[in-house]
Amino acid sequence: MSFNNTANHVTKRIVQIGVTTAVLVVSPFMLAACQTAGKSAALETPEPIMAEAPKPKPSNLNHEDAGKVFEGYLGARLAEYRGDLDMAGKLYLRAMRADTENGAVRDRAFALLLASGDYQGAVEVAKASLAQDKEKALPLVLMLATFDYAITGKYDEALQSLEAMRGNSPDLVQFELIEDYIKLAQGMPVDDVISSLEAFKPGAGLVVYKYYHLGRLYERKGDMDKAIQMYRSGQMLDPSALFIVSRLGLVLEAEGQAEAAKAVYNSFLALHPNSLLIDTALQRVKKGETITLDAQKIDDDLAEVMFGLASIMMGQNIPLTARQFLHLALMAKPDHALSVFTIGLVEEQSNNYERALSYYKRIKPDMLPYLAAQSRIGETYYRMGETEKSIKYFENLVAQRPDVPTLKQALAQNYFDEKQYQKAADVYGTLIDSVEGPLDRQHSGLFFARGAAYERMKQYDKATVDLSKALELDPQNAVILNYLGYMWIDQGKNIEQGYDYIKQAVVLRPNDGAIVDSLGWVYYKRGKFDVAVRYLEKAVSLMPDDATINMHLGDVYHKLGRTNEARVQWRRALEIGPENPADLERLQHLMTSN
Repeated sequence: MSFNNTANHVTKRIVQIGVTTAVLVVSPFMLAACQTAGKSAALETPEPIMAEAPKPKPSNLNHEDAGKVFEGYLGARLAEYRGDLDMAGKLYLRAMRADTENGAVRDRAFALLLASGDYQGAVEVAKASLAQDKEKALPLVLMLATFDYAITGKYDEALQSLEAMRGNSPDLVQFELIEDYIKLAQGMPVDDVISSLEAFKPGAGLVVYKYYHLGRLYERKGDMDKAIQMYRSGQMLDPSALFIVSRLGLVLEAEGQAEAAKAVYNSFLALHPNSLLIDTALQRVKKGETITLDAQKIDDDLAEVMFGLASIMMGQNIPLTARQFLHLALMAKPDHALSVFTIGLVEEQSNNYERALSYYKRIKPDMLPYLAAQSRIGETYYRMGETEKSIKYFENLVAQRPDVPTLKQALAQNYFDEKQYQKAADVYGTLIDSVEGPLDRQHSGLFFARGAAYERMKQYDKATVDLSKALELDPQNAVILNYLGYMWIDQGKNIEQGYDYIKQAVVLRPNDGAIVDSLGWVYYKRGKFDVAVRYLEKAVSLMPDDATINMHLGDVYHKLGRTNEARVQWRRALEIGPENPADLERLQHLMTSN
């Protein structure tokens, strides 16, 4: 059994260590607010998506219209099953047009049309819903109406619509914020609006969200010191809340407080080294670039409220509702860059790659998430199987912005994944050489990644140096302990120390199947089959679909004379399909000879 195969457990697509790499490098906005929100009752929005799909009720229709309803309904259900929300929404709309009194179908049509960004269709359904029975309209139908009134200057109508939407849930934070911003647009003094929001008591975990909007209001007032104070208060509550950290940094930059801005950005990067937005901001400050804060208007305000709620919904794993909030944000402000970017992320994660690209490409060079969007374009190409195009894209990005480390990390990861290990090692080397100040835990991933590249090239001495350095910087990292320990044992070097490292790794991560497998395999190689089988059985229970682990368990069963069980595990490994051609050949031989 080669080391490389076992190492794959910890180096598939993402090197699971301090370097988060291409997949996570540039997805900061998705968790902008949700990192602080939790599942507070204050944000428990009425779910606009029914748990069960509606049943069409065409009993009062003629034969032709009844056929249209069922055709649209069945097609929509199939499209939903496939994850094609765009088509599902259109088909529900077709069914609704044939049976305008079917409220369930109408509501489903609205929910999916909005979630897919079909604004024209959503507006059509919303008008039909309000005309049919305003009292029973979905909350998001009323939200859409509220936004439409607000951005067209019909503030009284907007407040009336908001009041209807509140219903029995007057204390939800989104309602308070929307009301405050509408009243501000009406001409209410900003001090009164601030007082209203300060008096509002959000649910647990949402105080940071309140501080963020108070900061925005103080900006509106022109009291930048107070705005900074609000943002800093939010930062103290949650140093990982990207939305408030990024705004704090921007305001500090705009106020000429470059060193303070750098300190804010560096503190965040110490926690999240691969945030491309913050990395880009830090490089901007270092180069002495200046920024100007845009004036805030009602469309900005409403978009910010919806974006924040969408982020929270994503954190609560309610992606469909998140989509709806994001598209409401874009209805309020079509060029709200963070919402555009985040919709791209949602589409990418849903494997809708072409739609994802269409959103990423909407991000213009003068928008803050531009580099993040460009990086996601490169990563999306990779996920589409266009690996050469992806690598070329990242190479061009790095050439344009060699000062941004996270872009180099993404490029290095792609090199690694495509087995261009020397190129990967070279890029990681430039990243290591560019580190300013003393090395610490956040840099361990760079050494680990380069060490893994050296190991793949069988340059074991270099690999040992880098992996040992990574462990020195992060001595409690189970992945590093496992990787280095197994490499040594596989090479017949430092056996006892390697064995000790793997045992430490298992203690740190007892439910990591790959690491438990490593310990079991070490016992196997030492001839302690009775001990090995316990660990390998546990490893299989933790990772039942891993070919390598199933093969290992088959091997130990064979050594114990449990031939039938061995064949079962080998057959299972064959069915899964080992990544290593040598393992495939070996399994085929074992199945024919035993």
